[in-house]
Amino acid sequence: MIEEQKGKPIVSFVIPIAPKSRIDYWDDAMVNLNRTLRSLDNQTSDNYNIFLITTDTDKVELDKDYRNLYITPNRAELAEFSEDKDNKTRIGLECHTLMDAKFFFRLDWDDLIHREFVRYIEEHECEHGWAIQYGYFYRPDIYSVILVDNYWQHCGSSLIINYTKEECENGPKDGFHHQQVPKYRQNLGKPLSAIPFRAGMYTIHGNNISTPKHEKIFKDKVWESTFQDDNLHKEFGL
Repeated sequence: MIEEQKGKPIVSFVIPIAPKSRIDYWDDAMVNLNRTLRSLDNQTSDNYNIFLITTDTDKVELDKDYRNLYITPNRAELAEFSEDKDNKTRIGLECHTLMDAKFFFRLDWDDLIHREFVRYIEEHECEHGWAIQYGYFYRPDIYSVILVDNYWQHCGSSLIINYTKEECENGPKDGFHHQQVPKYRQNLGKPLSAIPFRAGMYTIHGNNISTPKHEKIFKDKVWESTFQDDNLHKEFGL
C-alpha cells in the first residue's frame, strides 16, 4: 500500500505504460521497462518513489524487486496514445500528491536516468524544478551512444516540476509536453533550472514512435558516436 511508505520523497517518478492490447511488442517493452527501472534502482540516493501506471497490472513482468516501486492500476477509460498517456500521468499526480513528494517527473518506460540524478536534486536548492539540458541517445542494438545537448527538446523524460496543490488536483494548464512546458513555466515566473551534467539517456529502438526522427539525428552524428563503456554502465545501470 502507498500509505505504508514513511517519509516524504523528493522525487516521484511516474511511468505511464501503454496497454498491452494496443501494442505488438510486449516482450520487447518489458526488456526496455526493466532497463529503465535498473537505472532508477542504480540511484545513489533512496529519496524517491516510482509509480508504474498500467492497465495491465497482472501482465507487467519485472526481473527483480525494485526499490520504492508501486504498480498502480489505471482507472481511466482507454484512449488514443497521447491521451491515454496523459490520463495515466494524472493518476500519477494523485500518487505524487498522496506521498507529498516535492518534484514530479514523468518518465517514459524506455528512457534511463543517471545514478546521481536524485542525489543532485537533493543537494541543490531549486524551488520550481529542473530541465535536463544534456543527455545521450542510445542504440542498444549496436551498443552505441551520441551526446545530445538541449536534451529536453528531444526527450519527454526530461522535466522535473514542483507542481502546486491546485495543479496536482486539476492537472497543469500547460499539459505535459516537454517542448512547451519550459516556456510556460518561464512565463509563470517559475523558470526551470538546468541540470549541468548528462543526466538522461533516450533509447532509440524500432518500437518507439519518435524513433524515425531521432534515428536521423543519430545517423547525422554517427561519426561522433561511441560504444557504451564501463562508465556508462555504472552511470545508467546498463
